[in-house]
Amino acid sequence: MFKNIIKKKNRNQYFSQTGYEYQYSSKNSDSKIDSGNCKFRLNRNAIIEKVAASLICSVIISTIYFFMNSVWICQKNDLFRLINKSNPKTQNNMADIDGLTKEQTQEYNKYKKMFEFFDEHSAQVGTYPPLQDEVTEFNKNIGDVEDLLPKKTVDTRGITDEKEVRKTKVAEYWFSKVLSPAKAYALKVRNTDLAVNLRRSISDIEEMRDGDVQPYCKQINDALTPLLPDPGFVPYGITAMTLSDGMQVANDFKDYIGKAKDENTKKTVAGGNIDLEFTELRNNNVQFRLLMEHFKTSDADFYSGFQAVDVEDDIGIRHSGIEGIIKSKSDGSPINGAVIKNLTKDKATKSDLTGVFSLIKQMPGNSEFEITAPGKKRIKFIHKVKRGRIDELNFEMEDE
Repeated sequence: MFKNIIKKKNRNQYFSQTGYEYQYSSKNSDSKIDSGNCKFRLNRNAIIEKVAASLICSVIISTIYFFMNSVWICQKNDLFRLINKSNPKTQNNMADIDGLTKEQTQEYNKYKKMFEFFDEHSAQVGTYPPLQDEVTEFNKNIGDVEDLLPKKTVDTRGITDEKEVRKTKVAEYWFSKVLSPAKAYALKVRNTDLAVNLRRSISDIEEMRDGDVQPYCKQINDALTPLLPDPGFVPYGITAMTLSDGMQVANDFKDYIGKAKDENTKKTVAGGNIDLEFTELRNNNVQFRLLMEHFKTSDADFYSGFQAVDVEDDIGIRHSGIEGIIKSKSDGSPINGAVIKNLTKDKATKSDLTGVFSLIKQMPGNSEFEITAPGKKRIKFIHKVKRGRIDELNFEMEDE
């Protein structure tokens, strides 16, 4: 395009405009610039400045957009929480209910949805007298549960909270100061009987019945006291003062649970009544499932609507299964490597050095289990795995 460029040995003149340089040459300084005597050359510095400015602007705009969008989302979430707080139906579906176990909360949430469903479809309910009678009884049972809840939760929370704090204090002290180092010693010297007695974790102690905590600590205290002078035991740091302080903590907890027991009497009575009411509600639910078959073909929408509400909300995970200790019947020694298998669900585990096993995450219901070990007779049994519970089962295996 610019082929005719006039070159001059002594002088070149330059000027810049909008990021480009126009280079021209002429025979004298007064010559006019001619497009035929010019060439364009990119001015790099100017372009870099423009690109940088564009990038900075983009970053600023993006930051402002992100900030404003975040503020909007937060405001929307605050509004959502405010709506949930004022909406009892939403609250029931989002959290546990004071005075109920997790399983009861799940059931209660389902029954409340069922109550609302039947209330909204009262016309269809009225067309079938057996269903109408069952709904009337069901509504009464729901009301009875709600009447009992305040009696179960009132006036005992502070005492219960304090009791749990004290129990945790016992568990943490005995596990860290006594059980862990003592179990390390027991395994080192291959004293498996002692190791079995020391197998409890913090959560195990916390889950013990309140009345069993102090006796368990006393049992460990009595088992370890004879070992205190043993030179092999001394380096593990368990002294007479360690055990004395531990027993003081355990005895304090024992004294406190007596007070808690008295205060919880009313709550226990109400809790027992709630359990009975839930049994009645479950019976109502069984009747509903049978009676709703009446509408399966005559009113499919009504039938499908019931199926949709007859589902429990998943508000948390609690494992189900079995655990325990396997020993030899002949000498009482723990059996290491025994295989415990759920034949129904095809899941298995093995016992450890102390004979302890744990087979959890099992489906609720009746299952057939099998225990095998080299040189021992096979054990078979049927056990009903309960939802949200881990049952402790101990076994003694006979020699073949």
